[in-house]
Amino acid sequence: MNMVEKNRAKNRAYIEELKSMTDEELCKKFNCTPEQICRGNYEAKYTNDEVCPYVVVLGFVNAAASNLKSLGDLKFVGVGDFGDGLYNQGLVLSNSEIKDLGKVKRIYGSLMLDAKTKYVTSFGELEYIGDSCYLNRTLIKDMGKVKEIGGILSIDNSNITSLEGLEKVGKIFAYEGYSLKDWGNTLKEVGDVEFGFQPIAYTKSGSAQSLRIHSVFHDKFKRNSSGKFERIEAKKEESLDI
Repeated sequence: MNMVEKNRAKNRAYIEELKSMTDEELCKKFNCTPEQICRGNYEAKYTNDEVCPYVVVLGFVNAAASNLKSLGDLKFVGVGDFGDGLYNQGLVLSNSEIKDLGKVKRIYGSLMLDAKTKYVTSFGELEYIGDSCYLNRTLIKDMGKVKEIGGILSIDNSNITSLEGLEKVGKIFAYEGYSLKDWGNTLKEVGDVEFGFQPIAYTKSGSAQSLRIHSVFHDKFKRNSSGKFERIEAKKEESLDI
């Protein structure tokens, strides 16, 4: 298994461990009441909620197309209780009225944002994303307090200019273009890097630590006669240290 797959397996095992705990044990662990715990998924669009009523959701939280305007006291989000698909939903804010991430510190699935996430400009108090984070065409410009992303960090067409603060990430993905200027000086390990049209420059700021990248994929494309892109070269470099 690659780094992303290992992290997904580890995160799902941890969520299953939490689900096996009693309400009393969970309340003690998260300092909340039983009413503030959701053991499954929280689909806000099927409620009239304007504020999330939970502190802990062990499944995913979906705020898309809902009346939800605030995440309230939510601090912990698990992962959707279905198969290991590409997205492994955690916190879904696409097409929502959520203004910020509030008190959320840990998400064990993916953080889903897109161009329709109209208001979120930062990661707030968030420190950990267990699966992936898609920042394509979002307003976020830096990694804030996020230290680890277990899955894919997609900076394709994003406003992220630096990875400063981030220490570990399963994969960095950028195909069409990106705003990244440097890798910061905190990053210690990257599982894979995959990029296409615009090569990624491994530029470190200040006295950066040694950085280990497990593998790098560089796919080159050209537009064919029908207007579609086709791969003309696929290059892989193993174990890059910078």
